[in-house]
Amino acid sequence: MSDYKLIDETQWERSLHCRIFRDCVEPAFCITLELDITSFLKKVKERGFPFTFAMIYAVTKCANEIDEFRYRFVDGKIALY
Repeated sequence: MSDYKLIDETQWERSLHCRIFRDCVEPAFCITLELDITSFLKKVKERGFPFTFAMIYAVTKCANEIDEFRYRFVDGKIALY
């Protein structure tokens, strides 16, 4: 299984946010933005990659670089993957 670090909720600066979302059935949020992908699309086409898979890879790679997107609940405790 993946490695993760358990977070001490009493010392964690985001504990208030966690308490708000802890009991949600599916804690999630959505964003909408305009994004110029001209260069990205050119490189994807040059390499012959499927656009959808390339975009999923790029978005996931970016999201995984941000700690706040890597928090999960593990047995009721907060974990940072």
